[in-house]
Amino acid sequence: MLYSIFKRRRIKSKSIVFIFLICFLIWLQSSDKRPKQALKKLNTSQTENFNLKYVNFEKENQTLEQIISTLNTQYKINNFHFIKQILQEEQAESSKISNNSKINYPYPVPKFLVILIQVHSRLDYLKELINSLRETRHINESLVIFSHDLFDKEINKLIESVDFCATLQIFYPFSLQVYPDKFPGHDPNDCPKSIKKEEAKLRKCINADNPDTFGHYRESTIVQIKHHWFWKLNYVFDKLEITKSLKNLHILLLEEDHYVFQDSIHIMRKLTQEILSEVDIVSLGYFKGKNQLFDPKSLKSWSKAYWWASSNAIGVVVTRTLFDKIKKCSQIFCEYDDYNWDWSLQFVVQKCFKDHLISIYPTFSRVAHLGECGTHFKGKKCDQNSKVSQMKQKYQASVSSFFPQSISMSGKVLGMRKIKKSNGG
Repeated sequence: MLYSIFKRRRIKSKSIVFIFLICFLIWLQSSDKRPKQALKKLNTSQTENFNLKYVNFEKENQTLEQIISTLNTQYKINNFHFIKQILQEEQAESSKISNNSKINYPYPVPKFLVILIQVHSRLDYLKELINSLRETRHINESLVIFSHDLFDKEINKLIESVDFCATLQIFYPFSLQVYPDKFPGHDPNDCPKSIKKEEAKLRKCINADNPDTFGHYRESTIVQIKHHWFWKLNYVFDKLEITKSLKNLHILLLEEDHYVFQDSIHIMRKLTQEILSEVDIVSLGYFKGKNQLFDPKSLKSWSKAYWWASSNAIGVVVTRTLFDKIKKCSQIFCEYDDYNWDWSLQFVVQKCFKDHLISIYPTFSRVAHLGECGTHFKGKKCDQNSKVSQMKQKYQASVSSFFPQSISMSGKVLGMRKIKKSNGG
């Protein structure tokens, strides 16, 4: 299903052979290549801690690409004892379900959860996220996977220090760090972003005939975000040994600049019980316009609406059923002219899915977006400390009302909005 993940938009036929070679390597490297005996039986000796500080490039005489390949295929889970029993129980339940079995609704809520965090380089934000996870109830029943597009010793060391839940670090193998001067990184012959098409054709730079919607050329620094998003889901659902056989696997998607509230998993389980079809999806964060909603009066309520990228893309819970639907539309997802995974998914939902996604979300968000400094925010007003402080004040003002025993539906938002112009990239 990954044959098109790095396919450039509207690529000419002479480049197709090259692209298929790249994509075949993607599939090959993301395949499970560890020895057969590794992790077949989930016992402590096979999942003891793997400490990244022992990785020494010079001593081992290995490239970064080789190191990452090793880490992704011969991984070890830190603090595995937290989830050993619950994971075995979940695997036993999955073994009773045939591949052709239909899910009975209301949706069966699994006790085991994977929290999958996309990490780049913002260490201070990541520290806040980890601190919030520490306070989250049921975190000890979850496997927290940190998916990196940057191999950074300080970030790796921070994650190694987590002692309150099971953790795993995986590394996106097609990052700019691994390929700094060739595709899928920045090729020296790539067309500059803002060059005019006529000049690009005169220079004969790569993909000169195919600028994006805004007349710009490919920016490797931002398109890798979308590629990484798809890769990490594919890896955990279909490649990772301990999760690929779990029929009822749920993955909560977070990013390094998110902040999780104490009862987020509790609320996720409550909302999952409201799923009545395969097109229902839980989102733990909700935006109305540019504002994320944290109204204390709405702590015990939830709503549903057609899933919309700018409103429901924070704290999304992806089930295996949903990801199978996304994979069937993977070519459309990958080729859509937008570097954002959420707007690409929005396009897929409206153009490829038979039915639109229905978002089920708490009216009071349980996952907050802190990101004042990053891909979308680079102005003079970038003040991450101020945003973190404001969020903690909202958190403390409502913490006494967390963990409601019951939640009530506050309303439905009907009507599908027309998809906006793509963002290019």
